[in-house]
Amino acid sequence: MIVLASASPRRQELLSLITENYKIEPAHIDESIHEQIDLYKIPEHLAFKKAEYVHKLHPDDTVIGCDTGVFVDNQMIGKPKSDKAAFEILKLLSGKTPPRASRRTKQALTEFRARVRCLSGRSRATTLTWSDCRLPC
Repeated sequence: MIVLASASPRRQELLSLITENYKIEPAHIDESIHEQIDLYKIPEHLAFKKAEYVHKLHPDDTVIGCDTGVFVDNQMIGKPKSDKAAFEILKLLSGKTPPRASRRTKQALTEFRARVRCLSGRSRATTLTWSDCRLPC
Protein backbone atom coordinates (compact mmCIF):
# COMPACT_ATOMS: atom_id res chain seq x y z
CA MET A 1 0.00 0.00 0.00
CA ILE A 2 1.15 3.54 -0.74
CA VAL A 3 0.64 6.16 1.97
CA LEU A 4 0.69 9.84 1.02
CA ALA A 5 2.03 11.88 3.94
CA SER A 6 0.15 14.98 2.84
CA ALA A 7 -3.27 16.59 3.19
CA SER A 8 -2.80 18.46 -0.09
CA PRO A 9 -5.81 17.98 -2.39
CA ARG A 10 -3.57 18.58 -5.42
CA ARG A 11 -1.09 15.87 -4.40
CA GLN A 12 -3.99 13.48 -3.77
CA GLU A 13 -5.37 14.28 -7.21
CA LEU A 14 -2.00 13.63 -8.86
CA LEU A 15 -1.48 10.34 -7.04
CA SER A 16 -4.99 9.19 -7.97
CA LEU A 17 -4.05 9.56 -11.64
CA ILE A 18 -1.56 6.69 -11.33
CA THR A 19 -3.12 4.45 -8.68
CA GLU A 20 -6.25 3.92 -6.65
CA ASN A 21 -4.35 1.84 -4.12
CA TYR A 22 -3.28 4.50 -1.63
CA LYS A 23 -4.32 6.10 1.61
CA ILE A 24 -3.83 9.55 3.11
CA GLU A 25 -1.99 10.12 6.38
CA PRO A 26 -0.99 13.77 6.86
CA ALA A 27 2.25 14.21 8.76
CA HIS A 28 1.76 16.39 11.80
CA ILE A 29 5.31 17.60 12.27
CA ASP A 30 7.01 20.78 13.38
CA GLU A 31 8.17 22.40 10.14
CA SER A 32 10.56 24.85 11.81
CA ILE A 33 14.15 24.53 10.72
CA HIS A 34 16.59 24.40 13.63
CA GLU A 35 19.65 23.09 11.83
CA GLN A 36 21.94 24.80 9.35
CA ILE A 37 20.44 23.59 6.07
CA ASP A 38 21.05 25.05 2.64
CA LEU A 39 18.01 27.17 1.77
CA TYR A 40 17.19 25.19 -1.36
CA LYS A 41 17.44 21.88 0.56
CA ILE A 42 14.73 22.81 3.08
CA PRO A 43 11.84 21.29 1.05
CA GLU A 44 13.77 18.02 0.72
CA HIS A 45 14.51 18.02 4.46
CA LEU A 46 10.83 18.60 5.31
CA ALA A 47 9.61 15.98 2.84
CA PHE A 48 11.94 13.46 4.47
CA LYS A 49 10.74 14.39 7.98
CA LYS A 50 7.11 13.95 6.89
CA ALA A 51 7.80 10.56 5.30
CA GLU A 52 9.78 9.45 8.34
CA TYR A 53 6.97 10.45 10.72
CA VAL A 54 4.25 8.66 8.74
CA HIS A 55 6.45 5.61 8.17
CA LYS A 56 6.46 5.03 11.93
CA LEU A 57 2.65 4.75 11.73
CA HIS A 58 2.75 2.52 8.62
CA PRO A 59 6.01 0.54 8.80
CA ASP A 60 5.03 -2.01 6.13
CA ASP A 61 3.93 0.54 3.53
CA THR A 62 5.64 2.79 1.01
CA VAL A 63 5.33 6.37 2.22
CA ILE A 64 5.54 9.42 -0.02
CA GLY A 65 6.43 12.69 1.72
CA CYS A 66 6.28 15.98 -0.19
CA ASP A 67 7.15 19.61 0.27
CA THR A 68 7.46 22.58 -2.04
CA GLY A 69 9.36 25.83 -1.58
CA VAL A 70 9.09 29.10 -3.47
CA PHE A 71 12.24 31.23 -3.33
CA VAL A 72 12.57 34.96 -3.93
CA ASP A 73 15.64 37.11 -3.30
CA ASN A 74 17.41 34.28 -1.46
CA GLN A 75 14.57 33.62 0.93
CA MET A 76 11.97 30.90 1.06
CA ILE A 77 8.38 32.12 0.96
CA GLY A 78 6.15 30.23 3.37
CA LYS A 79 2.40 29.78 3.45
CA PRO A 80 0.63 33.02 4.37
CA LYS A 81 -0.95 33.09 7.81
CA SER A 82 -3.44 35.84 7.02
CA ASP A 83 -5.06 37.68 4.12
CA LYS A 84 -2.66 40.57 4.69
CA ALA A 85 0.35 38.21 4.50
CA ALA A 86 -1.06 36.67 1.29
CA PHE A 87 -1.41 40.18 -0.17
CA GLU A 88 2.24 40.96 0.67
CA ILE A 89 3.44 37.69 -0.90
CA LEU A 90 1.47 38.38 -4.09
CA LYS A 91 3.00 41.86 -4.26
CA LEU A 92 6.47 40.39 -3.75
CA LEU A 93 5.94 37.78 -6.50
CA SER A 94 4.18 40.11 -8.91
CA GLY A 95 5.77 39.87 -12.35
CA LYS A 96 8.66 37.69 -11.14
CA THR A 97 9.76 34.20 -12.11
CA PRO A 98 11.03 32.70 -8.86
CA PRO A 99 12.55 29.23 -8.81
CA ARG A 100 10.35 26.65 -7.17
CA ALA A 101 11.87 23.51 -5.74
CA SER A 102 9.70 20.48 -5.23
CA ARG A 103 11.01 17.71 -3.09
CA ARG A 104 9.34 14.36 -3.01
CA THR A 105 10.81 11.76 -0.73
CA LYS A 106 9.72 8.20 -1.15
CA GLN A 107 10.69 6.10 1.80
CA ALA A 108 10.30 2.34 1.97
CA LEU A 109 11.81 0.76 5.06
CA THR A 110 11.88 -2.90 6.04
CA GLU A 111 13.17 -4.41 9.25
CA PHE A 112 16.17 -5.83 7.36
CA ARG A 113 17.26 -2.93 5.22
CA ALA A 114 16.49 0.76 4.84
CA ARG A 115 15.90 2.29 1.41
CA VAL A 116 15.32 5.97 0.86
CA ARG A 117 14.86 7.56 -2.53
CA CYS A 118 14.74 11.32 -2.97
CA LEU A 119 13.34 12.79 -6.16
CA SER A 120 13.99 16.48 -6.50
CA GLY A 121 13.16 18.96 -9.18
CA ARG A 122 13.04 22.65 -9.90
CA SER A 123 10.59 24.56 -12.00
CA ARG A 124 9.96 28.19 -12.84
CA ALA A 125 6.66 29.97 -13.22
CA THR A 126 6.09 33.65 -13.89
CA THR A 127 3.59 35.34 -11.62
CA LEU A 128 1.19 37.82 -13.21
CA THR A 129 1.91 41.47 -12.59
CA TRP A 130 -0.63 42.77 -10.10
CA SER A 131 -1.36 46.33 -9.12
CA ASP A 132 -2.51 46.88 -5.55
CA CYS A 133 -6.02 47.72 -6.71
CA ARG A 134 -6.37 44.35 -8.52
CA LEU A 135 -5.37 42.23 -5.52
CA PRO A 136 -8.37 40.89 -3.62
CA CYS A 137 -7.38 42.02 -0.09
